[in-house]
Amino acid sequence: MNDTADVRIHYCKSKKHTGKPIIVNRLTEDGSEQYDTDSIEMSDVNIRVKYNNAVSKEKSSGATSILEVWEHKPIEDNNTLEYKSTRTRDVYYSCITCNKHFPVGDKRIKWRLKLRNTNQFHNGSFWTEQCPACATETCDYWIDSLKLMRENIRNE
Repeated sequence: MNDTADVRIHYCKSKKHTGKPIIVNRLTEDGSEQYDTDSIEMSDVNIRVKYNNAVSKEKSSGATSILEVWEHKPIEDNNTLEYKSTRTRDVYYSCITCNKHFPVGDKRIKWRLKLRNTNQFHNGSFWTEQCPACATETCDYWIDSLKLMRENIRNE
């Protein structure tokens, strides 16, 4: 998670009478976009509350706490995954997880991960070939494990 939040949210007491006392400041490529609302719904985001960390514009509206939101970026945008879905042409491939043999013409998933901000693949980032079911199961397992790791790191 980088240090600059995608969205900063705070409550503005002076806008209570308008019915939209929540101010949402979204960072965009062109600068920032701000709007007032009465409710917020977001999913698949990371959130941090910062106390006594309001910038001057937020402080002037009476904010003492800011809700910082980081939206998840799709894998395609951050170049951490090389992925290919291919059909088997030869008879010697099998799934690395379940050891199922891929008959000629069967679909298999070939993928590898790399670290951010590097052009090299490191230990453990070898090409992995799996059947679609095992690849999906591996994704779910890794997502859960990485979320747990992220929480443990934050709580240290």
